[in-house]
Amino acid sequence: MKYVSCSQHQVEEFSCSWTISNFSFADDENGASLTSSTFSDASGRLKWTLQLYPNGVDSVQEGYVSYFAVLVSAPEAGVRACARLVLLNAEGQEAKVTGERVFLHLSALICIDFILFSRNDVLDDASGLLQDDKLTLTCKVSITGCLISTAQVKEPDSSLAFELGELWEESLLTDCTLCVAGQEFKAHKSILAGNTSSSTSSNIHTHMHTLENLQTDNRVEIKEMEPDVLKEILTYIYSGKAPNIRHMAAKLLAAADMVALTLTHY
Repeated sequence: MKYVSCSQHQVEEFSCSWTISNFSFADDENGASLTSSTFSDASGRLKWTLQLYPNGVDSVQEGYVSYFAVLVSAPEAGVRACARLVLLNAEGQEAKVTGERVFLHLSALICIDFILFSRNDVLDDASGLLQDDKLTLTCKVSITGCLISTAQVKEPDSSLAFELGELWEESLLTDCTLCVAGQEFKAHKSILAGNTSSSTSSNIHTHMHTLENLQTDNRVEIKEMEPDVLKEILTYIYSGKAPNIRHMAAKLLAAADMVALTLTHY
């Protein structure tokens, strides 16, 4: 009997696009910033804004444009988030991108990831970053929620091996007979053919092919094999089990080679 369950983390994604017009006229004082409108997830629990400093956050970053994502409000327990910030060029293609890093237990008023790029590069027409003096930025945020687990489901056992085993044990609808040392075993040609190789080393398969063509009484004489060994092989072919393999392993391997059967289950 097997039970199956599946677990997965809920992941919610949302994004924002921000276009700043007349960028070249933005306040270029070091530390001055621009802030986008607020955007949020579907539930409204998390609220974000984007912040851009046209001439750096502080004296260390002066001469550079700094672009941040800021978590404005969040549940007290905090959130696990991943942000991807992008600066688009005039063609709408990604010019500068942050890697998707995961931040744990974020609380409100926390800056999450940033892009830093030269102010002179942005203003240079050759860079192709501005279109009609407009700078376009995007942000995609992924929030990982709680772990969701499906109920444990009982996976039904396959009954095929049992049903084939019944065909063999009850000799139901058999169409051939295997004879060895005076003992007879009723079987099914299609099942034997499907489990033995068509190579010339296959004693059973070669006989079955001959019987099919000659339409005889469908009896196969097996030589150089003991009855209990043939019975064990037939049990394996029909049920996938070889209950006595520990007691006759050497004989079974030799017999399996004779009929080109590979004992793979044990």
